[in-house]
Amino acid sequence: MGTYDGVLGPLVLGVFLNTYSYGVVGFQFANYLETPFKDPLWIKLPVLVMFLLDTFQSAR
Repeated sequence: MGTYDGVLGPLVLGVFLNTYSYGVVGFQFANYLETPFKDPLWIKLPVLVMFLLDTFQSAR
């Protein structure tokens, strides 16, 4: 058995779960942008910032 055998399984599982949750968040974000809400900018801006932070965290 190799040195990393106990780490690779949880690592792959974590990558799959992160990718799945990012897809759900991306879908929700796209749905929010396409729905004609009359939200002010002070509500839309944090939604955009949180999506960008999630994007950068997932890409890291």
